[in-house]
Amino acid sequence: MFDITLQPSGERYLASASDTILQALEQGGLEFPAFCRHGHCGLCRAELLAGMCAPDVDEPPAQGLIGPGEILICARHPVADLVLRLDWGPGRAPAIPARVVGITRLSREIYRLELRLPIVQPFTFAPGQFVLLRLKNLVRAYALANAPHERNPELHVHTSPGGQLETALAGLEVGHLVTIEGPFGQFYYRPEAGVQECRILLLAQGTGYAPMRSILRHLSETLGGSFSGRVELVWEAPAVEALYDEILLRRLEAEWEWFQYHPVVRDPDRARPPLSPEDPLTPARVAGAICYLAGPGIWVSAAHARLRALGVPEKAIYREPFGPDVRSASVP
Repeated sequence: MFDITLQPSGERYLASASDTILQALEQGGLEFPAFCRHGHCGLCRAELLAGMCAPDVDEPPAQGLIGPGEILICARHPVADLVLRLDWGPGRAPAIPARVVGITRLSREIYRLELRLPIVQPFTFAPGQFVLLRLKNLVRAYALANAPHERNPELHVHTSPGGQLETALAGLEVGHLVTIEGPFGQFYYRPEAGVQECRILLLAQGTGYAPMRSILRHLSETLGGSFSGRVELVWEAPAVEALYDEILLRRLEAEWEWFQYHPVVRDPDRARPPLSPEDPLTPARVAGAICYLAGPGIWVSAAHARLRALGVPEKAIYREPFGPDVRSASVP
């Protein structure tokens, strides 16, 4: 066991060598605004002031986003006592007051939170990026589900019955003020320069659909008839009601010949891999496609492995994992 001391507060936390630094801090009760938890988003930075730690994954994708002396605490575990200075949000992106203009229950556990930003506040983002939401004493990261040209944020919030977040939302009303910070993230739509005919495959599980919705609305409402590629969305959920945006997706499918939607419902009580051969994920469908994956870490890891097995090159895959540890995934 090792000690982790945070500066300048002097707070101390106990860490096991088998845990990442992030896991140790959270187990000690620290509310930290981590998002992907696997070294992809670059949000959970810290300055290593003293001590030694070892990488938990080989060369995290977001390694290039951090500065000299900084580490990603989700991708490191301690091998000695540590002294850290946490670094997130402040100085990286402004804290913006946002007024709640809508709270809608989309399914049993998912809410749509609509916010309005001050008119004088600059705010631009790429479709797929996320923001931090500060709600009472909680800090959470959520992908922006609206198109960039709309500007005012729409967040899809997944809650657990009786959890802290559900309690906080229950006390939130239209007109209340919250704070967001951002945007953050390296997961966003990247148009292929000089490519007229492109194929895009969007793979989402649960609220991993939110960044895909931003991408889809950007393509349909900004590019519209000038888009000459093809887009397919595979959205997986544990129940039909959790596919909460069917009206929009069916309308897009009817209006745009370049778009196809493939809903997938999985029974969570059955031991099945997140993606299996009977899914609409075939060699013909993935061939030549740029693939975007978003969802729980275990699901994204298995989906990524499936795509690689089907011959999709690594450079054609963009990932946004969150939640459970990606390393525990079973590869189909």
